Amino acid sequence: MIYILNIVSLKNYKFLCRHCGSCCKVLNLTDTNKKGMLYKYDYKGTLTTAPITSVTVHYDEKQIIESELDPQKPVFIPYETYFLKAFPFEFVHTYQIKTKKGWCIFYNQQEKKCSIYSLRPSVCKAYPLYVDILFMGGSPYGLIPNITKCKDVDSEIRKRYPLIEDLMKVIFELDTPYEAIFPSCFNHFKNLVYKQSAFTAFWKVWGDLFLTPLELHPDMLKNYEKLDFSQFWGWISEHKYELGMKNCAFRVKKYKNELKELKVDFQL
Repeated sequence: MIYILNIVSLKNYKFLCRHCGSCCKVLNLTDTNKKGMLYKYDYKGTLTTAPITSVTVHYDEKQIIESELDPQKPVFIPYETYFLKAFPFEFVHTYQIKTKKGWCIFYNQQEKKCSIYSLRPSVCKAYPLYVDILFMGGSPYGLIPNITKCKDVDSEIRKRYPLIEDLMKVIFELDTPYEAIFPSCFNHFKNLVYKQSAFTAFWKVWGDLFLTPLELHPDMLKNYEKLDFSQFWGWISEHKYELGMKNCAFRVKKYKNELKELKVDFQL
């Protein structure tokens, strides 16, 4: 089957959020790899190959949001979790917000607004921009901005290109900088790219300690203790003798240097 992709331009368009709440629904289906073994947690806390996802929250943002909430009412479920090879620990890097009848629990359907708007995660602030992975020769090459489904963007495309039938089959012409089209979202998008880049740098240094997705299986869960990603450095300190003190010191220094370079690149 041949899919024809339509190239569209958003030149002279400026995004305006309609506060329709569409982005607060549970809609997206996480992709699996070719063997269908890319396990992640769904918003109900079940490790599955293709989870229906809710709003994704980075571990440090989770801590900020939780500081303003009732601790007796947990609202986050693990999503992206990384399992150590030689030790029974898993580290949760991102979480999902629980849902109510298919909506983010922080979205007020009657008032059509977010109840934690000032605290909302970066992924919400950057919407409809998201971080896409650019592949070259079958391998990840870099991170680029892309635009996800949004009523205001879709409406503009329909107005400019009325003959397009499927808005999922469009490629955006990069004839205008994204920061000009999405001025209120772009800086938050840059923050997402930095976090993704920082994790890539982390994986380059520490990734060999963890299982790959193809080595993971739900049956392993009962044997692993779940920790927040912020606890990784404390865990490293506790296990530095088993891992090798010089080796750990070298890795920590290398990772810190990687972060310094990223902060220069992102002007942070």
